[in-house]
Amino acid sequence: EVTPIGRILQRFSKDLDAIDQQLPGSMGQVVGSSLQIAAAVIAVSIVTPTFGVVMLPVFILYFLITNRYRPVARELKRLDALSRSPIYTHFSETLSGLQVLRSFKRQKSFSLSNENKVDDNLSAFFALKAVDRWLSTRLEFLGNFVVLSAALLVVIATKHGSRSSYAGISLNNALSITSLLNWAVRNGADTETLMNSVERLLY
Repeated sequence: EVTPIGRILQRFSKDLDAIDQQLPGSMGQVVGSSLQIAAAVIAVSIVTPTFGVVMLPVFILYFLITNRYRPVARELKRLDALSRSPIYTHFSETLSGLQVLRSFKRQKSFSLSNENKVDDNLSAFFALKAVDRWLSTRLEFLGNFVVLSAALLVVIATKHGSRSSYAGISLNNALSITSLLNWAVRNGADTETLMNSVERLLY
């Protein structure tokens, strides 16, 4: 259980930094990425109108993958934050009672206790990074599919009399859609996990 000292240390260190420094930037990037995605999709759809039909199932898959990732990432981020507080508490208690520990020769037991708490925190952090790699693999696959679809549609449109100069516009925007979608999904998930800091400060 987290002691009051641990809560205070947590609020005035990691959580406060997340709210003041990371959360505003993350929310701004989500809004900016969404607007850029809309502009890129419109640009590609003007060159190849059938691209909008291809993007519909892609957006659905992005939505499904994100919905699967977000709850897991949010809870793992919460576990990471909760398992970090006992480390701070234990460390502060060890420093304040250092003379007592040495007099009773309890250094080894406190050292092992600290290692166990760090291991618990690293387990949650490792699981969070593993889930992040899971998301990255699927987003990259969908991004490559978007670029392939845009390239094929441009080739078909060029054969049917469209200007070949439009091909560069379409492919360039398709590449930007891929990176922007990945960025928007990650920032949306990061924004949601950063709201854990707001929740802890409120409660």
